[in-house]
Amino acid sequence: MTKKLVLALALAAVIVVIFLVATGQIGILRWGLLGAACLLLPGLGWARRSQLRDAGDRLALAIAISISAVTVIGTIMAITGLWSASVGFIALLAVAVAGFLTKGVLNAISTGLKWFINLFVGPESPATKETPR
Repeated sequence: MTKKLVLALALAAVIVVIFLVATGQIGILRWGLLGAACLLLPGLGWARRSQLRDAGDRLALAIAISISAVTVIGTIMAITGLWSASVGFIALLAVAVAGFLTKGVLNAISTGLKWFINLFVGPESPATKETPR
């Protein structure tokens, strides 16, 4: 994309935002920002880890991962009957934050969760047993 095209798109976005605010259509603006955030943020950290050099490919991967995360979280909430916008947002936020964490931190969190589960179910639980490699 050329600089002129990026500048024109940015200018158009600013004009649309000013128009929506001036006419009192803040709800539309909120939904648009929320949709863009849900479409991009959950997969952004995970796509950043990929070895793709092209920014467009990373953006497409981030959107694909985000759509997958939204679908999985929505399906789990629908199946369990625990439908809540705030719980869904927190789950998407956890996916997004986990994408930006280093592998060492993720391993430490996993080890801590296993220890916490062992406090309640015991070390002989099938859920906490290590599988032989």
